[in-house]
Amino acid sequence: MKNFFSILILCCYFFSATEARELLKLPLLFEHFAEHKKLKGTMGMWEFLCIHYAHGNPRDADYDKDMKLPFKTCSCSHFDKPFNVIEAECKLPSILNFEYRAFLNYAYSDLTLSRDLDCIWQPPKCC
Repeated sequence: MKNFFSILILCCYFFSATEARELLKLPLLFEHFAEHKKLKGTMGMWEFLCIHYAHGNPRDADYDKDMKLPFKTCSCSHFDKPFNVIEAECKLPSILNFEYRAFLNYAYSDLTLSRDLDCIWQPPKCC
């Protein structure tokens, strides 16, 4: 009985939190394939899959049926955030005043280095 409930809970999670629920639409795929096979007698499954999945979503006569096939639409039914956080809106003033400041360019020189940095890679010495 314990195994039954654990498998049931795992299946409920698997079909609700992942895209595995699209696998439940597989019967629609085979029904739609049978309809296409009636119209074009020599159509194979590979050609059917190429038409419906490899060449985008052309708007043809059976577009509504095509969109009901598995993995054709994204039905994201989960939230990325567990709580709805209201984010404060940041408003900048409409007019920004910039003032020019002179930039002092300090070039690299030996005078700016500390003498302590010269011996940083030396082994420790006992005082």
